[in-house]
Amino acid sequence: EDRSVANRRIFFDFTFSPPKSVSLAAFLGRDDRIVAAHDRAVRVAFAEFETFAAVRVRRSATNASRRSGNLVGALFRHETSRALDPHLHTHAVVFNASWDPVEKRWKALENRDLLNARLFARNVYYHTLARSLREFGYGIVHRARGDFEIAGIPEPLCARFSKRHAQIDEA
Repeated sequence: EDRSVANRRIFFDFTFSPPKSVSLAAFLGRDDRIVAAHDRAVRVAFAEFETFAAVRVRRSATNASRRSGNLVGALFRHETSRALDPHLHTHAVVFNASWDPVEKRWKALENRDLLNARLFARNVYYHTLARSLREFGYGIVHRARGDFEIAGIPEPLCARFSKRHAQIDEA
């Protein structure tokens, strides 16, 4: 999500969230290991995501970018959706700034590579989290759309605690 003021991007909000069955196992099943595994997976994915950071290079009629490999941001973990359903997720708020090691100064992000890397970061998150869940003894069911669910958690239960998703679909 792009947060702009007066045509200036202040920050971007990239969100990492597991499939609904993971949130249900964590909160209804009271398995704190899952929350810790989520936090670790977010940090691993964010570190990979950060390698795509680039700064704008706008000198002598140049319209280019240069990899900086660093971001300024903060992670905010939430445990419910706006509809107050169990929904583990973390907002990675990334400020529109990166340290340019060549010019040795803070510059605006060139966000094209970051936006293109979102799917990659999400997949790193999913794979890291799924690995931890398997280590805890959970079965994983892979889905065609690239994510997964924890085996044995019924789809109707997931749907029951997905009111926000239903609201978005209706809108």
